[in-house]
Amino acid sequence: MAFLITACILLLLLSLGSHASGTQSASVSCHFIENLDDLRQSARIPGMAAAVVIDGRLAWSKGFGFADLATRTPVAEDTPFGLASVTKPFAAILLMRLVDREALDLDSSARMYGIDVGNDRITVRHLLSHTSEAVPGTTYRYNGGRYALLTTVIEQLYGAPFRQVLRDELLSPLGMEASALNAPDLGTECLEVLGYQGESAHEYAHVRESAATPYAYDTQYGAYPVSVPTYANAAAGLVSTVGDLARFASALDQGGLVPDPAAREMFSPVQLASGASSPYGLGSFVESVDETPFLWHYGYGAYSSLFLHVPELRLTFILLANSPNLSRPFGLGMDGVSVLASPFAMTFYREFIASANSEGLQELEWTASVDRIVSQLNAIEDPLGRDIAEMALWGRRKLFAGVGMDLQVSRLRAAHMRAFPDSEPTWQDLYTVERPGPEPPKTNPPREQETARWMGIYELQEAEHGADLPERIALCTNHAGELVVSTSNGGTQVGTLMAEERLRLIGETGDDVYLGGVGEGARYERIEVVLDDTFVGTYVRCP
Repeated sequence: MAFLITACILLLLLSLGSHASGTQSASVSCHFIENLDDLRQSARIPGMAAAVVIDGRLAWSKGFGFADLATRTPVAEDTPFGLASVTKPFAAILLMRLVDREALDLDSSARMYGIDVGNDRITVRHLLSHTSEAVPGTTYRYNGGRYALLTTVIEQLYGAPFRQVLRDELLSPLGMEASALNAPDLGTECLEVLGYQGESAHEYAHVRESAATPYAYDTQYGAYPVSVPTYANAAAGLVSTVGDLARFASALDQGGLVPDPAAREMFSPVQLASGASSPYGLGSFVESVDETPFLWHYGYGAYSSLFLHVPELRLTFILLANSPNLSRPFGLGMDGVSVLASPFAMTFYREFIASANSEGLQELEWTASVDRIVSQLNAIEDPLGRDIAEMALWGRRKLFAGVGMDLQVSRLRAAHMRAFPDSEPTWQDLYTVERPGPEPPKTNPPREQETARWMGIYELQEAEHGADLPERIALCTNHAGELVVSTSNGGTQVGTLMAEERLRLIGETGDDVYLGGVGEGARYERIEVVLDDTFVGTYVRCP
């Protein structure tokens, strides 16, 4: 806290010269900065980066907490984080550009692109808008797995891998040089076997090496490190910084990412068959608060993220975190859930939007007694103010539930029932924050000396190319020291191997596929492949 107070004093001094120097820090208050860090600590998020974009300019950014707890490495403004589902708006822009170019009809069947989800009536639009389940077009139900299927539409119509299309169409033109899609946690040689040639392999390694370590929670909400994700598709997998996302936000403000009318369609709520509006457009959530339209998306996995864009005000709020709790507790993505269900978003709303209103919205003392909280809530007479206050109350209840603070949850529940006795049951009453499970036991990787004997790139013997085996494989270690096999088939096949005995490896999936090392020196020169106790091929180490 002392550090934050010092930082705020410096911020105020800098703001005195802001008109002359254009100081970025002058656009936010110390109170806002302190509230964000208080929320981060309450949610037990190890590290977080934040930014505010105003009129297409990065007005403020800051790192909080630690990118790595073991080394006590602080989060910097340029620390990369996984975006998880905030990847979806980028993929949607790629698709809507195809619509603008008349290369894609959103109402064409998904089967046209080899996508089979068991219903011929499902269209590209249904997958893009999360309306593909039940009777297509009738119900909104967020489904990241189905959204990921849109990767193949992008690749077929652009005629290039999703990774290359994203780089060529968006990341490079926007100057997002600190951004890249996930890739296997392998060395450059192995990445090249997988198709990440030359510059792309090096580029990803740079982003990966500087990324924050992701954390999960045990039953007591202690944070422990987990593996960095390797998936990369239209639904999730982009790694970026708040600075790079500020460039994306600036491009949104300028309106050139997708030309009209495709842009208007993209950023409007999808109409369901009943005539009702879905909470989702085509790649983003769409809602209005006091007649102010919001476009937003959240991400949730090993990392979590929030991207909140207010087009009319040319205002954007960006948050990235290295644990799930920026998004996990609040039910974001469910039908009827406002972005303001997140206390982080609510803090931004109070600082930058509600404060512009004549009455404003007071900030409540959530740690006060039940009577005091009820008194504060009952003092709010404005209907919009009461709605916002109840939403903020729900957010605090979910925040405390998300870190196992049951007594605080009970106290706020009692205040809630007294202050809002006539509230109708909502999604909030049904949504519960699941308690995390125990930390999984640590596995022992193969011995370093034995692992070193396997590492390298191998080619299938020419006489055996008819076998159903990839022509090249690479054996490398990942960040955990485990031996990983990468293949050139499809460019994405990666599996972790465990040492069963000195001269044999077995896949951790338990499949009856064995790799046997042949050689007596410091490294194996050949690898024999056995499937179901039958020899199927030999790989020879490349010179």
